[in-house]
Amino acid sequence: ETATAMEEMNATVLEVAKNASQAAEISDQAKARASEGSGVVGQVVREIGAVERQAEELKTDMAGLGQQAEAIGRIMNVISDIADQTNLLALNAAIEAARAGEAGRGFAVVADEVRKLAEKTMTATKEVGDAIRGIQDGTRKNITAVERTVTLIGEATALAGKSGEALVAIVDLVDRTTDQVRSIAAASEQQSAASEEINHSVEDISRISTETSDAMRQSSQAVGELAQQAQVLGRLIEELKAEGGGGHGAALPGGGKPRALGA
Repeated sequence: ETATAMEEMNATVLEVAKNASQAAEISDQAKARASEGSGVVGQVVREIGAVERQAEELKTDMAGLGQQAEAIGRIMNVISDIADQTNLLALNAAIEAARAGEAGRGFAVVADEVRKLAEKTMTATKEVGDAIRGIQDGTRKNITAVERTVTLIGEATALAGKSGEALVAIVDLVDRTTDQVRSIAAASEQQSAASEEINHSVEDISRISTETSDAMRQSSQAVGELAQQAQVLGRLIEELKAEGGGGHGAALPGGGKPRALGA
């Protein structure tokens, strides 16, 4: 029973060692995957950083474009004011030419043409101003969108960085777990070897016990035979004593007669 129990324990220890070795292999695979994931996250962080820098540059460019559009708008306002003043001057000149009569007719024609040009300039200036205001509105919207994008990119960068840190921590944890599993496997293998030696020792003890039991049984049989012979010898001695006291020679088993010791 002891040998059977030792064999079962040894088989259990071997199974534990096998499972620990498999767990160590799985831990190594998990470590490799986690390391690969950490590298990918690091690459993603770098790519996001590049996109963030480009977004910042785009934000700066859009801000510059907005400033240029505002400058153009100010210039167009000046042109519009000049055209308005020119229109007023042309109108006044036409009125003065009309007062001058026939002598001012030619000047009135020129003043009217100047007024028409001023009106066209004002109309064109208004259209350009509207277009510039549209550009400014679009630029402001784009700047706002770029700012939101930069903020989102920053948050994504932070999250990716945390993910990378988490993966690094996982790699470290898996590495330590793998070392512990390997230690368990090594200890199980050592325990298996010790159990095997104990099993051999138990088998030797069992064999020696069996041999000793056989020898004791044989010795017991020999002692029994000696006891029987001693009883027979004791009876013979008693018979010899009895016959010697009666003066008659007693016959020994087999028809012999007793002899003196040393005869």
